[in-house]
Amino acid sequence: MDLGIDGGSALVTAPSSGLGEASATALAREGVGVVINGRDGGRLAEVRAEIKEVAAGSAVTQQGDLTEKADIEAMVDRPVERGESDSYEVGMKARGESIPIGRVGDPMELGDTVAYLCSEQAGNVNGQSIVIDGGSGWVNL
Repeated sequence: MDLGIDGGSALVTAPSSGLGEASATALAREGVGVVINGRDGGRLAEVRAEIKEVAAGSAVTQQGDLTEKADIEAMVDRPVERGESDSYEVGMKARGESIPIGRVGDPMELGDTVAYLCSEQAGNVNGQSIVIDGGSGWVNL
């Protein structure tokens, strides 16, 4: 879908996995140039490579800690809960069975929503809380 955000730019914090990674990927897939920020430089490089494999937009890394003023300045200057289960996978399967759609949401489902909200097509969406929870009443992505 062409969301009309091609050529834009976005700063995505905490993109090392999950929702942050999905948001950065969805935005880059729409042609947005993303700067991904996190503390783990190695993981940032991996995410950047993954984004470049599937996306038209550029992806640039900016390692840093948002609690450090110098790191924030450098960034600005640059263009699931596991529960009680024994493993993450077992916990997610059990949780998915209790959700009306019968599965835990994929992080890209949230990422696609983020990209949509950045587009002109969402220009009339203001002041809303958008619940992405498969009908369960709590966020499960």
